[in-house]
Amino acid sequence: MLKHALRYTPLLVLVLLLVPLRFYLAGNASQPGQYPANPQGNKLLSSGRSQELYGITGLPDGEAWAVGGIETLEPTTHGNNGSIKIPSGGTILHFIDNSWAVEPVRGSLYQPLLSISLDSAQDGWAVGLAGTLVHYDGTRWSTRPGPTHLTQNLLSVKMLSAQDGWAVGSSGTILHYDGKQWIDMQSPTTLDLHSIAFTSPEEGWAVGNSGTILHYHDGRWGLLHPTPTSQTLNAITMLSADEGWIVGNQGTILHDRNGSWESVHPAGYYQNPSGYQAGNFSMVAMSSLRSGWIAGDQHLLTYRSEAWIEAPPIGDPLGISSDTKLSNISITAMFLAPNGASWAVGNVALKDEKSTPDLGVILTYQAGSLRISKITGL
Repeated sequence: MLKHALRYTPLLVLVLLLVPLRFYLAGNASQPGQYPANPQGNKLLSSGRSQELYGITGLPDGEAWAVGGIETLEPTTHGNNGSIKIPSGGTILHFIDNSWAVEPVRGSLYQPLLSISLDSAQDGWAVGLAGTLVHYDGTRWSTRPGPTHLTQNLLSVKMLSAQDGWAVGSSGTILHYDGKQWIDMQSPTTLDLHSIAFTSPEEGWAVGNSGTILHYHDGRWGLLHPTPTSQTLNAITMLSADEGWIVGNQGTILHDRNGSWESVHPAGYYQNPSGYQAGNFSMVAMSSLRSGWIAGDQHLLTYRSEAWIEAPPIGDPLGISSDTKLSNISITAMFLAPNGASWAVGNVALKDEKSTPDLGVILTYQAGSLRISKITGL
C-alpha cells in the first residue's frame, strides 16, 4: 500500500495549486457536500482515469470495507509525451450481502484514502492524503477536521475503541484520537511513518523510512535504537506484545520474538542466495503464530511450518489472461477475519490501455490461494 502512497508526496504542492482543475476532474465533487462519486457505478471513467485501492478492514460477521482513490493521468508540459497522476477524489467500498458497492460520504472528499480501521460495527475511521480524516458512525461516513494546519499525508490508522485511536504519516506525524478530537502528538522522528499497530492501549509500534521503528510504552513514543535495518519499513502487524512482523524494501522481513527484532529471509533466499530477487514488500498480515501473508513487488509469500515460502499464483476466475492484459498485480493490504474469511486489495496495470491506468482489485482467499473477485474498472 505505502509504496503507492509515496508517489503522491512530491506532487502534494502541485495538487494544492490545482484545486480548480481537481474539482473539474472530480465531476460531482464540484458541488459542496457531495461525494465525488463515479457516475458510471465504479467503472473506469475514461482513458487515463482510474480507481485504486489501498486499505481494507472487516468485521467478524463478514462485513468489509475497502478504501482508495480516484486519479487522472495529466500530460506534462515538457513536450516529452510524459504524464503525471493527479489525485482527484476518495473512494470507499462496502461489502455486505455478498456484493461490493460504492459508499457515499457526507462532505467533500477530494483526496485518496490510504488506510481504514473499525473498532466496532458502529465506529471507524479512514485516513488519506493531505490530512484527510473520514468517520463512520454506524450509519454513514462523514469527513471530519483534523488538527489545525494539518496538511501531512496520513498513511495508517488504528482504532482501539471509539475513544482511543492513532494515525501516523509523513514527516513523523503522529495523531491521537481521544473520543472527541484528533490531537497532534510529539514525535521522536521527522521521517515518514508508514504503518502502525497496537496490542493494547498501552503498547504500540510504528515503522517508517530508513529503518525507523517507534515503540509506544508508558504513555510516550520512543525511537528504537539501534535499528536492525536501514531500509524503508512499510508495514507492521503484531500478534502480541512480544510477537510481530515488519516488512519493507529490498526484501526486508523483521521478526519480533520476546522483544527483539531480528532479520529473516524467505525460504527461496536460503535455497539460492545469489540468485534470489528481493522485491519491496508492502504488506504483512498474520492470522495466527503459524499462518500469514507477505506481499510486494512480484512476490506473494505465505507462512507455513515457520518459514516464508512463495505462494501459488493468484487465481483469476474473471477470465482475464495475465499473458495479454494483466502486467502486474500489486497487493497493498489484507484483512484476515477470525472466521477464516480473508480479503485483500491492490491494483493492476492494464497492458492494452494507451494511458495504462491502474485499477483497484479485490481478492478473496479460496482453496488455499488468493483469487481475484473484483476489478473496479470491469
